Amino acid sequence: LHVSVALALRDQLRPSLAHLQQELDARAQAFDHIVKIGRTHLMDATPLTLGQEFSGYAAQVAKGVERVDKAIAALRELAIGGTAVGTGLNSPVGWDVKMATEISRLTGHEFVAAPNKYEALAAHDAVAGLHDPEVLAPHPTVAPDVPQEGSPWPGAEHPAVSTL
Repeated sequence: LHVSVALALRDQLRPSLAHLQQELDARAQAFDHIVKIGRTHLMDATPLTLGQEFSGYAAQVAKGVERVDKAIAALRELAIGGTAVGTGLNSPVGWDVKMATEISRLTGHEFVAAPNKYEALAAHDAVAGLHDPEVLAPHPTVAPDVPQEGSPWPGAEHPAVSTL
């Protein structure tokens, strides 16, 4: 599992995120001269440039790339050679290191034998951590533009303005 997930992150997700970040950085520069009204809590706020806004999106994706890199690093450790419960019983001495070396050679990605096979077999923390949406889905948040004057629904209050 570690091998396939690490390779998918390295070969598919990370390059896609890096490309998205580059594109957002390019848009941030291209839009730097466009001034717009910022919004907070769905209400008009201070002016900013569209470039500033896109630089924020690019930074969010950059943080996502960092999280993916950490996930790839965590997936390097293989429980190979741990046998049933992590003791290594009946596993030839050095076989784990040889296998990790061979897998590294075949994939072009560095894998190592986990130093504590019991932990590696029991926890699955490297894989479980990928279920955090912050790791796999860095997501710029773009709220819909609701007019400050009122709700888009007739007779309703503005959703961001509390009534007393």
